[in-house]
Amino acid sequence: MKQLIDAFKYLHNKRIIHRDIKLYNILINYDDENDKLNSNIMKARIKITNFEVSKYLQKGQLTKSYVGTPLNMSPLLLNNLLAKENNKNKGYDTKEDIWSLGISFSQLLIGKSPFNAHNRNDLFDKVEKGIYMIPSTLSKEAISFMNSMLQYDSNKRLTIEKLCEHKFLKKNVKEFSKIDINEIKDLLKGSYIEINTKSNDSIWKVVGH
Repeated sequence: MKQLIDAFKYLHNKRIIHRDIKLYNILINYDDENDKLNSNIMKARIKITNFEVSKYLQKGQLTKSYVGTPLNMSPLLLNNLLAKENNKNKGYDTKEDIWSLGISFSQLLIGKSPFNAHNRNDLFDKVEKGIYMIPSTLSKEAISFMNSMLQYDSNKRLTIEKLCEHKFLKKNVKEFSKIDINEIKDLLKGSYIEINTKSNDSIWKVVGH
């Protein structure tokens, strides 16, 4: 995730908005074949792909296109998608990439999107309500990091520069060890925390099992 944030800091400083960031467009590259064979993720190098719908923005410029993958789209982009027939969609900039990074982080951390849905209307409804659940076993730093990106209001999301300085990315990372499947089962039985993407309150609550 640190590599991904660093890469987007470079892009956004160049005023390039990706507009379709998702796990499918993130590749893992190994310089050493042994690291690849051993799946040593700590030695991997992240590669971002598919700049087909990316856009260069002039200073102060906004774009109105409703491109991307709905599951990873920010609330503003989803609203643009709904408003396209009336041509009332609002302009946006690199802040909408931050939301997509938050969705990707959730998928990497807990294995699913915080707004999983069966169809597009269900997705729109869940994102508009702004409520999602995460396991209570996550660290406070991880929850804060995710919540900093998944803010309903674009202006309340941390900038890419501030994300780079977040304490979650500053923690020392140790080599990963293999996890016992029984440990995972125990974690899945734990309680969940409710997060409100529309709330200014940084306090979350445990909502049961």
